[in-house]
Amino acid sequence: MSLKPLFLAFSLLAFGACKLQRLDDKKETPNVDGYRIGDAIRAERFLNDVEKSVGGRICRDLRAKRNRWEVNRSGVNFGYDVRSRTSCSGSLATYEIQADVELASGDLVLDANTGSRYINEVLTDNHVALANICDELIAGEADVENTIEMGGSRYQVTFYEIGANHYTLITRFLQVNSTWIASLIDESYVVVQERTNNSGLVGVVYRRAQEARCTGGGSTYVDQKVR
Repeated sequence: MSLKPLFLAFSLLAFGACKLQRLDDKKETPNVDGYRIGDAIRAERFLNDVEKSVGGRICRDLRAKRNRWEVNRSGVNFGYDVRSRTSCSGSLATYEIQADVELASGDLVLDANTGSRYINEVLTDNHVALANICDELIAGEADVENTIEMGGSRYQVTFYEIGANHYTLITRFLQVNSTWIASLIDESYVVVQERTNNSGLVGVVYRRAQEARCTGGGSTYVDQKVR
């Protein structure tokens, strides 16, 4: 099964011919081994050479960002354009937030001091779905599996490039009636050092979208992009 990136796939679903504005609007979308909410998990596999190359860059720079920001977060803040649906059905709300990077209980987070919904987790190489995979990619392991099980959930990860942009797609699965089904789809566009002249942007998530399954049906959605 192939899946357009979540940014675009959700937009097409919700708004017909309307597309989210992307830096790579005119680029071809590659076949991405992804899921829709509620899909059953597929068999684990090894990342292919392209995924390992793209993933190695992403993991390296997510780690570099974490190391920078754990030491010095002074003046690190971002403005975001956010689109979200907090109920399990209905339309999207659109708004802006301003967020500082903080350290809370040892984890990097975004603090926007607002009651509006946004993704407050700072994506790093320590993400539960990425930690082992990133260690293996950075170490240059030949065989890197796309699936891990942790804390009662399973995760599958893929990496891909569209135009010059690098993406990671993380799907979380929960067990429902003995079947593992997709309950959270999390896609991030990560700035890598090969694609920017600004060292301060290396490892920054320029755009991130999450769609989460609701127990009674439907899903919630958040899409945030750096202004």
